[in-house]
Amino acid sequence: WRSPDGVQWEKALKMDTGRGYSAAMAVLNEVLYASMNEEVWRSFDGLQWAPVGEITPKTIEAMEVFKGDLYAGTTRAPGAQIYRTTGLTPAAIRTPEKDIPASGTLSGSYIDIQSGYYLHEVLQEVPKDGASVLEHKWAIPHPGGARLQLAVRGYHSPNAEGDDFVFSYSTDDKRYIDMFTLAAVKEDRSYQFFTLPPLPEGTLYIRVRDTDRTRGRSALDRLYLDHLYLLAEGKEKDEDVH
Repeated sequence: WRSPDGVQWEKALKMDTGRGYSAAMAVLNEVLYASMNEEVWRSFDGLQWAPVGEITPKTIEAMEVFKGDLYAGTTRAPGAQIYRTTGLTPAAIRTPEKDIPASGTLSGSYIDIQSGYYLHEVLQEVPKDGASVLEHKWAIPHPGGARLQLAVRGYHSPNAEGDDFVFSYSTDDKRYIDMFTLAAVKEDRSYQFFTLPPLPEGTLYIRVRDTDRTRGRSALDRLYLDHLYLLAEGKEKDEDVH
């Protein structure tokens, strides 16, 4: 709603039934921005509105302009996060669309790690040559972008062997580059992030492998994942997008 005097009001935007939690607004470069659930909407005149980005799966609770950037505060269990504009076109979230098993047993599937809603894809090591091994891959088609960030949330079963799990990425499913090691042994709902170099549109392959394949160390560890996604922030900004 909007008003010229604080007394007389007119409706500025009406969402479809069932949509419409608008918690915050901010002005940047004489353009009005508003939160709508997990989306950011923009208007040049206060009456005509269009979505310009989203912060899925978060809910935007606050917006503020600081030193030429638009900031958004979000909430979703178990914790809040703060985002800001980057001078790039609106972000896109991409999740795995295929499992590529290599070594190990699988319970659940890539679908369970698309949303982060307390569902788990569980991977377990298998015996091989006197040791325990795990290797699994996922394929994530993506639009490419100037800035990409991978996020993983999960943990693995405790063990006395110091066996953890390393995540790597590849653009051709041949040459893999290590990103980070997941060492958590209990569910704490925190993410591990990795910023990738700019990439053209294509498919990103994510691989996870155990770090200890010493003979005689044969405990079959389990890896529990409940969210894995790629944030692609697109090409350089257009003239009217900040």
